[in-house]
Amino acid sequence: MAYGFDALSWCDLKQAYAEAKGAAARVAWLTSQSCGCDPGNLRVYDIMMFEEEENGVEFQYVPFTGSAKRIMAGSLMVGAPREGLLPYAQVGINDSMVTGRQNYTALHEIIHYHVDVPQGYKGESFSSLLNHGKYSPEEQFREARSNFGAAILHIPLQAMVASIKAHKDLREGFSSEFATSYGNSFTRVRNFLVMDLNIKWAYANRVVDDYRADPYSPIMEELIDKIIEEYPLDIAGVRLDGDHSVMMDFNDPFE
Repeated sequence: MAYGFDALSWCDLKQAYAEAKGAAARVAWLTSQSCGCDPGNLRVYDIMMFEEEENGVEFQYVPFTGSAKRIMAGSLMVGAPREGLLPYAQVGINDSMVTGRQNYTALHEIIHYHVDVPQGYKGESFSSLLNHGKYSPEEQFREARSNFGAAILHIPLQAMVASIKAHKDLREGFSSEFATSYGNSFTRVRNFLVMDLNIKWAYANRVVDDYRADPYSPIMEELIDKIIEEYPLDIAGVRLDGDHSVMMDFNDPFE
């Protein structure tokens, strides 16, 4: 399986992606309502601060050692339930990883917290493994959903398109814009082409791979113009300043 989850069918992955989009929109909306942040300036640390202050989630950068350092990106430990509230939780992040990967891991665990914990997975831990093959089929679905959701939170659509237009290099300018890793940048753009635009996997990989070059191919330019025309997107409102500027639709998706 292309996404590394060998127990999941393509239909499973599409379902996980759809659920992840809803979860990411919900977390972003709650954060913006709480902090009063300008929608164009929501950052990873805004989301983490919201979780700390509103939900009592504690983030710790942990010096994993031995095999854990090589196979674990992070973990979520969930405490006892609180009436009417999500339980307290502790997120451990592997401090040996690059900053971009740490940001992604924090958002991955936040999606777990908002989606899996309310479904009844209380009092257990969620371990973000670098090897997906260690998960059961049910766990693989939950991990795929959190992976998708973390990438969407980290690089929302409007900001993704604006950054592609502004930066001709996925590895340098684009990844720096969102304080993320090159791998996450590549995966986020490819996921959108495959899952949202229904572009074939092999072709999407080739298009995104072209974006590593400077200048990128006309194919990417045409796709971006198609995206703007289809949605449409107000990318003019996105402030790109190299500090993870994002732009999302902050209307409550659950009204």
